[in-house]
Amino acid sequence: MAKESLSLEKTRRTPSGKFSKVVFCCARPQTAVEQAEEEAIKTMEAEAIVSGRSSIFSDFSSIFNSSTWGLRSIRSIRLRHRVNPWHLPPSIIDQIFSISSARTIAACACVCSTWQKSANGVGIRDAVRLERILSAEDLEPTVLSTNEKFTRTSGRRAGLVALAGKGFLSIWDLEESDLAVRCHEAEELSIRALIFTQDLLLTGDDDGNLCGWDHRSGELKFKTPVYDKTLSAIVDLNGSVGTTGSGTSEVKILRKSDWGCEKVLKGHKDGVSCLGSACDGARIVFGCFVGSIRVWDVELGECILTLRGHQKAVSCVDSFGGFLASGSNDLTVRVWDLATGECVSVLEGHVHWVRAVALHRGFVVSGSQDKTVRVWNFKTGDCLSSISVGSLAKLIRMDDERLLVVMSDSRILGWKLDGK
Repeated sequence: MAKESLSLEKTRRTPSGKFSKVVFCCARPQTAVEQAEEEAIKTMEAEAIVSGRSSIFSDFSSIFNSSTWGLRSIRSIRLRHRVNPWHLPPSIIDQIFSISSARTIAACACVCSTWQKSANGVGIRDAVRLERILSAEDLEPTVLSTNEKFTRTSGRRAGLVALAGKGFLSIWDLEESDLAVRCHEAEELSIRALIFTQDLLLTGDDDGNLCGWDHRSGELKFKTPVYDKTLSAIVDLNGSVGTTGSGTSEVKILRKSDWGCEKVLKGHKDGVSCLGSACDGARIVFGCFVGSIRVWDVELGECILTLRGHQKAVSCVDSFGGFLASGSNDLTVRVWDLATGECVSVLEGHVHWVRAVALHRGFVVSGSQDKTVRVWNFKTGDCLSSISVGSLAKLIRMDDERLLVVMSDSRILGWKLDGK
């Protein structure tokens, strides 16, 4: 049983004739009611922190984002909320970090060894480094001019970019800054969608076919009909791919083993404007023309989340960790928590439709028809950088090593983020 310490102060005369203060300490057992109350308060506070709806969370945010926070601020949290920040469970600390900026996490890491361990676990050094690079005023890209009049593009983390249009499909190697391979068998096709998987480059065309290409040799590996009309979007999933066609509100899930149709996801009556994946390919994300977003569990074949907030068509989506970023014709970028379905950030600044978006760690990179690329810290809502690029960014990809932007004027812009 927990014990509560009590103290009594008395004075007594010492042998030398001076008076001194003596503190007598005793302890009494905590009653069952007091114990139950204490446990209930701890449980409620922990749940409130996880859900992000507690005033203690706002206290943490304001204190740790302040340049003058210190032990006095920590003590104020202890007094106001009856919770000890030093003794929060690691799972709760991780939840706080998941919606905190790099600067906040760095400050929190100074509290105690438990907080420092959690901060190291979320890659604080990488986050701080990325924020420093992305907010630099002299952020200059390398430029690769392809002279290709393409309509569709896809990027791969290994430094490959695929460009496609009517009668051509080419793959470019960014490390070599040169054309890697041209797929000559695509000369009869009008490609409308393409995406890299682990082993292949997949394309969809005006005839509704799904084609698989060897991205090293450019050889056509297979061709299978999926729709009667245009196959307009493809997304890579865990053991399968999702596809949708022009003028349809359904999404077909195709097995990678034989490219047969495994299931059909229906019920998105507003029409599918874009596709994405989340949770390592276990979820498929539909953006729609009226501004809503639906998240489906691929294995169950059920819609598990409907995200509402955009006022116009959703044009692009991207995910990282437990978050989803979406760009829209309403000129905004929104970031969603996929665990709760809540919008955690609205990023405003573009003056035309948002056409491309990338999400990585705590950062969002967005491209718009206003011919700018903006870099955001979505956890604070700050725009770290606004880059005038002269044309529309059609594709954006980002990881710890590289920021890649494919422009509609045939340029590929690349920024190295690894400091090398």
